[in-house]
Amino acid sequence: MTTKEKTLVKNVLALSRKSRVALAKKLLRSLEQEQIILEGARIAEERFEAYRRGEMKGIPAEEVFPALRKKGKR
Repeated sequence: MTTKEKTLVKNVLALSRKSRVALAKKLLRSLEQEQIILEGARIAEERFEAYRRGEMKGIPAEEVFPALRKKGKR
């Protein structure tokens, strides 16, 4: 750990229990969001590769965007 990181840990541990819990929740949420983004990217890559291999057909943008707009208005 760097000196900055050690100082940060020392300062965080000096916080009240309530503040540490709130911080821990925020840190965990940020990791979960990062995991969701990575999983979405992985799925998109798999689908693109399946498309390139001819295992999956594409949907024309002229069909996709109106459907998405309609869905967003609900």
